[in-house]
Amino acid sequence: SLPLNAYFDARGAPHFARLGLSFAARQNAEVCGAFGTWVDEPQEAAGGPRKQSAKAYFLATEAIEKDIEYVKKRTRETLQALEPAQKLRVDDVHGRQLEVLFSEVMQFEKHLPIGVRTGDLLPIEVTKEDERANRKSTEKAATCLTDRLWRVGAKCQWMFERGEV
Repeated sequence: SLPLNAYFDARGAPHFARLGLSFAARQNAEVCGAFGTWVDEPQEAAGGPRKQSAKAYFLATEAIEKDIEYVKKRTRETLQALEPAQKLRVDDVHGRQLEVLFSEVMQFEKHLPIGVRTGDLLPIEVTKEDERANRKSTEKAATCLTDRLWRVGAKCQWMFERGEV
């Protein structure tokens, strides 16, 4: 059995990443009996398992909905408190995208050809609906290429065979 201070370093950070204070306290003989939750009698002796009721379900659902509304309200308040300049920091986002694209090239701007704007190198911004439509059409096109009988190629009278494509 380790003393309580053995579970933490000098700064108070835990030595054991997934071990909580309750586990450490229960290992200590001095406080283990007075720490945590204890059940004196089995649940069967206390009247058996609890039955679910419609009222309990309704109250629980109501509490969850109330919590969701509270979180939404706090989010709205936080967003409204932000200054317009902080809400949409497009230039910062574009700069970070360029950094990620050219992460292996130090000072990539020096190596760009004359007349090339960095904004032209950024990925195209696509809405979720457009992306979903593009993905659907691409998947449909890909299924044509996986057709072993090459029906689409024969129908369109392509000059390439399936293996060549």
